[in-house]
Amino acid sequence: MKASLRFLVPCVVLALGACSGGDRAAGGLPGADGAPGGAPPASAAAARRPGPPPPPVSTWQGGWTPTRTPKFHFEDREAVPDEDLLRYHVVLKLEIDGEDAGSMVFGLWPQVAPEAVRNFLRLCDEGFYDGTPFFQVRRRAFVRGGSRDGKPDGQSPYGFLPDESTFDPKWSHRYGVLSMYRGPHPDSASSQFFVVCNESPEVARFNGRFTAFGRLVAGVEALEALASVPVVRTPDGKTAGQPAVPVVLKEAVVVARPAPPPAEPIRRPTDFLGGEPAVVELQNLLVGFQGSMAGDETRSREEAERLARELVERARAGEDFDALVREYSDEEMPDFVEPPGRYLIVNRGADDWENFEEWVALQAEQGPILRDLQERFERGEITQAEVEAAIREADARLGWTQRQYRLQTIPRARLGPGFGDLAFRLGVGEIGLLEYDPTTAPFGYQVVRRIR
Repeated sequence: MKASLRFLVPCVVLALGACSGGDRAAGGLPGADGAPGGAPPASAAAARRPGPPPPPVSTWQGGWTPTRTPKFHFEDREAVPDEDLLRYHVVLKLEIDGEDAGSMVFGLWPQVAPEAVRNFLRLCDEGFYDGTPFFQVRRRAFVRGGSRDGKPDGQSPYGFLPDESTFDPKWSHRYGVLSMYRGPHPDSASSQFFVVCNESPEVARFNGRFTAFGRLVAGVEALEALASVPVVRTPDGKTAGQPAVPVVLKEAVVVARPAPPPAEPIRRPTDFLGGEPAVVELQNLLVGFQGSMAGDETRSREEAERLARELVERARAGEDFDALVREYSDEEMPDFVEPPGRYLIVNRGADDWENFEEWVALQAEQGPILRDLQERFERGEITQAEVEAAIREADARLGWTQRQYRLQTIPRARLGPGFGDLAFRLGVGEIGLLEYDPTTAPFGYQVVRRIR
């Protein structure tokens, strides 16, 4: 009987994931610690035949008087037509726990989201955001602000914006992107915004759901300070992302000239890794025995140890490691996994940034298909069975399952410490042996080869 270490991270087709851009009704941002939120898988959603979400309702009370005299009057489309919006950029000045934390400078994207850009510029110009808090921080996803009172249902006095989200990779969510938060209805964005502070599969699934309308051109250090503030946690370690110290957007300033080119690489720094890689790719050959978690009932522990040591020597002598894995490994894995026994292990606090563009491309391909199926289902044009059949057909034709499986990572923190430590200790091309230990390596003896 073969075992699978992969039970730690089940492979679920993105097409059945609630966070795909195909779910037009899915509002809100990721749940605890950056895990995706939203509606249930397509098959479950189909079982309930959800209708379109209700339109948003304004909860703004009273009028609004700008806190400073507007300079540019972005509400006047004749004075500032859409084609002129590129002539402006924004500087957000930050304060953390009462201390100056620098500024984030954003170029804006009126080419793809003119309504979001105009709205944001107007609110900045009127002082709407001055003194408001960043009230939700997810280190591996985003930081969120834009509510006058710091409450998650805060709105603008000017109503709601049309959905301008896109699956186009050119305008995708990635590190430093500025995007509008919204509720369940696609046209419910108002004043709240978020800044992406990581690149991951979850971030790629914001595409087609939220309107990205600009990106950082300077201020990585400020964004990192904001994204790294401590958050309030329950005794069991869970968090809703509430900062443990005050984090304030001290002032939002509109600058009447085009955004400068990026002054630095706009990507997440990796100093926190201490020189280790963010991800290692390896092959694992598992040798189990009776009593190990691999569950081989025919082999004693002594026999397993002898076999594992023999396989290490054969591999180091140049024998084909792929052939050894196929013949001897007690780990169950889909036939399409190449090379056999392949794993991507992501370091603590990191993500597989090298493969992020592949996740973006996968989302760009899936999103329009799933969106069309959902909308047709909600209109009663197709049945649940037809939705699921269409998803299976698209998966078979486009290879979604296989592509996702190849991109799937396993967090180092969720592996036994022995396996994780060995994986990051080996050099590229090196082969090592992880000795059985009931606590740190309970599956059996593992012959590991690092690929990259």
